[in-house]
Amino acid sequence: MVTGNSRVPPYIWLSGRVVRWLLYAVVCLGLAGVAGAQSMDRERLVEVPPPDLSQVEERVRDELLAAATEFSKMAAISDVSDRELGSAYGELGGVYHAHHMDDAAEACYRNAEQLAPQEFSWPYLLGYLYQGQGRLEKAAAAYRRARVVNPDYPPLRLRLADAYTSLNQPERARSLLQPALERQETYSAAAYRLGKIALLEGRYQEAVQWLQKALVAAPQADRIHYQLAMAYRGLGDLAEARAHVAQRGDIEPPYPDPVAQTLEQLVAGARTHLYRAMQAVWAKKFGLAAHEFQQVVRLEPDNVPARVGLARALYLIGKEDAARAALEAALAHAPEDAQAHYFLGRLRQETDSDAAAQIHFEAALAADPQHGGAHFFLANTLMRAGDFALAARHYGKAVELLPDDLPARQLEAVALIATPAQHPIARQRLETATALYPNDAVLRQALARLLAASPNAGLRDGKQALGIAKGLLDRVNSIEHAETVAMAYAELGRYREAAAFQQAALDAAVQWGGLDLLPRLQENLRRYHANKPCRDPWPADDPVFYPRPLRAVEEAIIATTQAQPPPAPP
Repeated sequence: MVTGNSRVPPYIWLSGRVVRWLLYAVVCLGLAGVAGAQSMDRERLVEVPPPDLSQVEERVRDELLAAATEFSKMAAISDVSDRELGSAYGELGGVYHAHHMDDAAEACYRNAEQLAPQEFSWPYLLGYLYQGQGRLEKAAAAYRRARVVNPDYPPLRLRLADAYTSLNQPERARSLLQPALERQETYSAAAYRLGKIALLEGRYQEAVQWLQKALVAAPQADRIHYQLAMAYRGLGDLAEARAHVAQRGDIEPPYPDPVAQTLEQLVAGARTHLYRAMQAVWAKKFGLAAHEFQQVVRLEPDNVPARVGLARALYLIGKEDAARAALEAALAHAPEDAQAHYFLGRLRQETDSDAAAQIHFEAALAADPQHGGAHFFLANTLMRAGDFALAARHYGKAVELLPDDLPARQLEAVALIATPAQHPIARQRLETATALYPNDAVLRQALARLLAASPNAGLRDGKQALGIAKGLLDRVNSIEHAETVAMAYAELGRYREAAAFQQAALDAAVQWGGLDLLPRLQENLRRYHANKPCRDPWPADDPVFYPRPLRAVEEAIIATTQAQPPPAPP
């Protein structure tokens, strides 16, 4: 399951513990057959720690127990050769590695390499395991041992080069990457790495050259754009830097690695795929996340949260039609699933209309009235439709459920201000919000305009409004802030100063092309010349009442940057 209870039922824990010790017993019984140790190598074998299976799914436990049983059969043969026993250890290590049971996998790989030093796979996979853990010195050492056995395996050059680069040994990395340029299947990956090394060393022009070559060879590898942006920024070419930043993604130049890819075939359980998907989302590798979520769905077709996760990942790699299909499939399995309705609403808001999206936001809230996101985006659709009172209620619920959501607080205040009868509540909510966010210009602007221009005489406070408005204008000299200062002066009866600031706002609008602002600016200017105050904080057609739709991609990227990396699966 994508979301689950941290509490494990006692019978599950017990069965997992039993299987753990059964697995341990099977391995130990197998080792008993080789206790005589006709080889000195066997005396140096390390103990394989039994992995904790207390919370793994049944499919994985069955796979691990079967692998341990096969190992025990081989180990129990009295005259088993070192090479055969080494292969048995290595294959068992691969199963552990595929399921993120790293300690057991490491011990198995070390024993496999000890018994069968002529086999390439075991030190290579051990290096791959260490590299995934960030143990780069050990990874490089294991890769070097593998290279003695098979110096011509192309992916080995790339992985060892990565280790050397991370260890700040660029010359050693470069020496490995040059031969990789001679093979078509590794050319782009090698050029990309040479570009990154040049970038790290501040050789920006060389970096651009290598990275452009990598991009031509693998145009789908959109991760290259980010490195190119950094190189162009180093050259001072900000236009090119911005162009490449806009195209950045998470796909690196691919290269085949048959040895490492054998681990993928050993994954038995949906939970391992789910763990990989969560890690990929956290790392913003949404293409990889989509692949892993697809594996979860294949193994667990009724896993609706996984289908929703798949849809989000597909959307983030530009596959909007596939994302919609995934969400519709999720709703076919669970017609009242709040998350599926919520994200389908977000997608339809972009591709169809607010009305189409509203159906799904309302369905999400019918299924889960505490869904803060659905309240917020339903409120946005209501604001754009002009139903400010209902929008304010949904924004208020979003604030209650998501107290750290600043946009919800900002838009709630605006929606309340749109209805004069709600101005007392608006002032109360704004005073609370500005106490929490004293430097937020949107909240302070709304409070200043309410105090200066509300038709409710009991709410107005021109002196306080002027203090807030002048503080905003001192910080940012904008047309809107000048308008607010003019409103505050008018409320204090200082119409000459109000007209002066309003005229300055009008002149700025003419100078900077804000022709759409002229009618309202001129109307208030006429009021001030006639010694009349403003009694409308914002005109009804002001853009503040029509919040810009936030694309689902933006929210998803924001969410992943705030998330913590998921824990390893048990």
